[in-house]
Amino acid sequence: MLGGPTVVSDGVLAVLRSYSPDVARASGPSRYETAIAASRAAFGPGTATVFVATGANFPDALAGASAAASLGAPVLLVPGITPPGGPFASGLAAELRRLAPATIHVLGSTAVVGAETFTWLKAFAPTVDRLAGATRHETAAAISRAIYPAGVERLIVATGDNFPDALAAAPLGGPLLLVPGSGAWPAAAVVAEARRLGAPRIVVLGANSVVPDLAVAALSGAEPPPPSGRILERYFCTALPGTPLLDGQGIPMTVYAGKAQYNPVQVSQFGLARFERWLWTGDDTDRETFLRMADWLVATQKPTGLWHYTFAYGGQPVPWWSGMAQGQAVSLLVRALQETGSAAYRDAAALAVPTMRRTIANAGAATFEGGRYWIQEYIPPYSRDTLNGFMFSIVGLDEWIAVSGDATAAGWRREALATLVGWLPRFDTGHWSYYNLSPSPGSTLSGQPSSIKYHVIHVVQLRHLAMATRDPVLRTFASRWATYAANPPSGAR
Repeated sequence: MLGGPTVVSDGVLAVLRSYSPDVARASGPSRYETAIAASRAAFGPGTATVFVATGANFPDALAGASAAASLGAPVLLVPGITPPGGPFASGLAAELRRLAPATIHVLGSTAVVGAETFTWLKAFAPTVDRLAGATRHETAAAISRAIYPAGVERLIVATGDNFPDALAAAPLGGPLLLVPGSGAWPAAAVVAEARRLGAPRIVVLGANSVVPDLAVAALSGAEPPPPSGRILERYFCTALPGTPLLDGQGIPMTVYAGKAQYNPVQVSQFGLARFERWLWTGDDTDRETFLRMADWLVATQKPTGLWHYTFAYGGQPVPWWSGMAQGQAVSLLVRALQETGSAAYRDAAALAVPTMRRTIANAGAATFEGGRYWIQEYIPPYSRDTLNGFMFSIVGLDEWIAVSGDATAAGWRREALATLVGWLPRFDTGHWSYYNLSPSPGSTLSGQPSSIKYHVIHVVQLRHLAMATRDPVLRTFASRWATYAANPPSGAR
């Protein structure tokens, strides 16, 4: 565990030790000394490679962490453009002498790790080089280009706007490319590196509100859009179905069947992503965007509490609705309520919560097969018992209960968790997870196997719920499926 008690509390340490006694804290007075302590705890003398990045910001160290995991190398931090000084300098020098690396890779340009620091580091390794680009995205591409040969098995793609997604994937190792979350076409250097790698599998971390489909398409080989002020609808309809657009109010839309449509899940995820980014950056533009998404939910909610999908999809009746959309909308509305205190957000969330208990015939999303309570992401029979949507709905209930103290909803949450715990074995193939329990026609399987993206989402969701509930079954499946993720089945994408 990294960081002192002011960063990760002793209470968290105690909880972790309830799962495993083999938990130790590596920390120092600052992030720089903590990095040294982590290196000392994990790496022995004679480590071939060391990565050095600025501790003043996260992207370069983040991009380097995945490469470091691949090479079995530490990442050490320096304050910035000036050479290390004071007690910290002697500690860093001692750690570099202990490691005695053959190569030090300095991450980032002279604007973040200065020339004097670069020269200072030359005393500790025969080879010191700099892996850098003009932006955080290009620096990540430069790191990948220096470390990985063409033909790697897997490429990981994450937003460069924030750190949690890429940080969670860093221990997996492998090339990690960062893309802008704005929906802009990625830099030429990033696209070129993705194409050089030629990975048959691209693992995208986060929803398309975080890593836009346009960026994924660019890294997958699509051609750039026409050079107009606004990307043509024709382009989305033919080349990139499902890529998000923004309407005149900045609300995301998606092209389905040749027409731009509102997708309530996408709107909520877009708002949640901007909320998280606002917490990190403090940028009022992100706060305004997050609240605009919440306002859209208030304005478009039906008297039943539902948000409608008004286009045909998978043979579902039009309009149709989604338990996942209800749960994610509640998650966003709860954050808007906490930020503003507005009764409009509270009322909309309160109206939405019962839809996750009512049956589909009664303008809800619940089914009760065999006495088990499930919140359906889609209206059956299109897709029955979709796992990630169910867990997103449970999280929405959980967050509503936390702000409202709603005892009735708490009872529904307990029932939903009991179903989840009881049914998880049905979603385990023995080496992977099922996306749902709706097998394809003629299939001998119990459901549709998850894509790599959704399998990883399942792991993250189970870890979250296991931490919230301390349920041993959820913890066991989170751990087991994380192990599965390291060896995806043949053909998984």
